[in-house]
Amino acid sequence: MPYIEVSTEVDYEVDEFINECSKREISEMIDILIEQGHLKRDCKSNGKPDQYSLGEETHREYCDVLGNSYHRLSREDEEMIMNIAKRYS
Repeated sequence: MPYIEVSTEVDYEVDEFINECSKREISEMIDILIEQGHLKRDCKSNGKPDQYSLGEETHREYCDVLGNSYHRLSREDEEMIMNIAKRYS
């Protein structure tokens, strides 16, 4: 039997695509978006809104900035962060 290769371009709306995905597939998409840096690591939750105070939310945002800037930190900055963390562990 001969082999035929077919190439087709399909214009598909994002919301239509997502509506056709299972919960497992959506979870996989979120994992990929996190890995590629499009979403924050803490965005995946149980569907309930976070219950952080304004101070806690600000603290978490600062920690995210530091976490995402690891390769740009100076040795002194890194030591300062480690000392602060050790103080509370």
